This record gives sequence, structure tokens and C-alpha cells, in this order.
Amino acid sequence: MPVIGTLRQEGKRLEGQINTLQFSGSLILEPNARKRSEREPSHDVFATNSDGELVRIGAAWTKAVTAAGREGEEFLSLTLDDPSFPAPLNVAAFKSEEPGTWNVTWRRRQARAGKAA
Repeated sequence: MPVIGTLRQEGKRLEGQINTLQFSGSLILEPNARKRSEREPSHDVFATNSDGELVRIGAAWTKAVTAAGREGEEFLSLTLDDPSFPAPLNVAAFKSEEPGTWNVTWRRRQARAGKAA
């Protein structure tokens, strides 16, 4: 999976940068203080607009890896969307070997087994 950015722990929030062909910008992930159930996002995702204001452009959910050898390792599943995007951007952030740092990766979603294409 290609790494398209990094996030760093800054207190309770994560701050960083991602770069794609369609989007290049800073992100801030704030813990979701309104969370009432496990199905709700663990974080709200913000970017800075051209006026320097924070704008909510998505959400992140804390999930656990199910792959053999990494079972239970936490990662963040992010969905970013904005009227300027041609489609929502789905990415994941995994803790890196450097403490307090997360690598943001992208992978095209695959059709699920058993579903007609």
C-alpha cells in the first residue's frame, strides 16, 4: 500500500499531511467527544480552507487488524469527502515504528468475494 502521508500525535489530536494527485493538504484528527456507540467515528477529520478556517471533511474509525501476525493491532480507517473531490477518499493510518507517528496509506477497494461485479 502506498504511503500518501503521515500523522503525528499532538496531545489528544493527530496532525499531519497527505498528498495525492487531487488533494494536498494538512489534516487534523480530533477525538469525537460526541461518540455514544462503537459504530460512531472515533475521530472527526478537519482540513484548513483557503481562509485558514478548519472545515470538517471526514471521519475516522478505530479498527483492529485481522491479518495473521498482526491480529489486534489498532489502525484508523478514514473517509474524507468534500464537494471539490470527484469521489470520497478512503485511506487508513497505521502506527509507524517511530513513536507517536502514523503512516497514511491508500489502497483501491476490492469487490468482496461472493458479490457480483
